Amino acid sequence: CSNSDDKSSTTPAPNSPVSACADPSAPTAAPPLSETAAQPTQITLNLTTASPGQVVAVTVEGGLPNPCYKLGRFEEKREGCALFLNPVMISTADFCVQVLGSFKETYSLTAPDQPGKYWIVAGSSLAVTAQLEVRP
Repeated sequence: CSNSDDKSSTTPAPNSPVSACADPSAPTAAPPLSETAAQPTQITLNLTTASPGQVVAVTVEGGLPNPCYKLGRFEEKREGCALFLNPVMISTADFCVQVLGSFKETYSLTAPDQPGKYWIVAGSSLAVTAQLEVRP
């Protein structure tokens, strides 16, 4: 890394930065996936009434911060009469043009086994909801 004629070996002081020369021909590792919660703006159900165990198509729409993000998966959590669907965005790029994007994804939700009225909540905002009635 340096063209110094000094051949002596020195040990860096603790907590001091150590410089290293990277081999330019060495393969570089892919950047780690970065995950963050998406912010849905709308939710629709293909059915508003279902039987226990029936699959209901839940379509969730929302925004993406830039084109490097995509919708990766949904996390599903049930609490009492609320079913929470949290869309998770994934990005592999460290830098991306800041242009807003959008997503529209359909998730297959299995209706609860117990009859009743359930709230489907998309994301962390309680403002994006739909209601599903499960009848025997």
